[in-house]
Amino acid sequence: MLVLFVVWQARNRREPLVPLRLFCDRNFSLSNLGITTMGFAITAMAFPVMLHAQLVRGLSATQSALLLVPMVLLGIGNAAVWSPLSATATRNLAPQLAGAGAGVYNATRQVGAVLGSAAIAVLMDSRIAAHGLSFRPGQADGGGAMPAAALDAFSKAMADSLLLPPLALLLGLLGVLFFEHPHRTRAGRRPPCPWRPPLWSDRRAGASRPGPTRATGRRQADSDVPVLDRFSHAVTTRSAIPASAALPQARGS
Repeated sequence: MLVLFVVWQARNRREPLVPLRLFCDRNFSLSNLGITTMGFAITAMAFPVMLHAQLVRGLSATQSALLLVPMVLLGIGNAAVWSPLSATATRNLAPQLAGAGAGVYNATRQVGAVLGSAAIAVLMDSRIAAHGLSFRPGQADGGGAMPAAALDAFSKAMADSLLLPPLALLLGLLGVLFFEHPHRTRAGRRPPCPWRPPLWSDRRAGASRPGPTRATGRRQADSDVPVLDRFSHAVTTRSAIPASAALPQARGS
């Protein structure tokens, strides 16, 4: 189904739900990879910790939840990751693609969290079996304590499972190392996007961008130029205009 969806979006020339030309921007693609691994790791980290606290240490559900209070520091670290990633994801997108890009970015974050919970469950089950334990939900007596002989093996299985979140974060770190510098993401320096219309312009291949006008030295309006680029360009060009040329002449002069 996923392959059919991608093919359908690639062939849709009107209003695709997920414009695939978004992924022609390297920073957008890598930001989605980074936020996916963040959602994956944060979700996967909590399950082994909570199970170990309750089944091995004998803590109640409330006491186990209090163990996560020191993870507030992790939340402070998240603030230094989530905001820069979201800004980088949409930084180079054309204005007409910014809304779709933000939606895709938030969706990939949720997908990462879902994959994290599923992957950690499979890994925990695999490691529990590898350490000689078995769990059959149909034969559970409900509320029974874990046998003392199984505590050590179960602890080792949970410890093995906790290796998965750091590996996911390492993958995200390797991805963001290949971010492209904003000053190198100009239209003329980008390879052509395989999905039409192009990311930066709706003109046909080979068309050149308009040059500066004689009156002000500004480029002509181009709705495909990113908003932040147009704003910074307007500020720099306005500061370069002489004051005498910027002020209107008084009547009768």
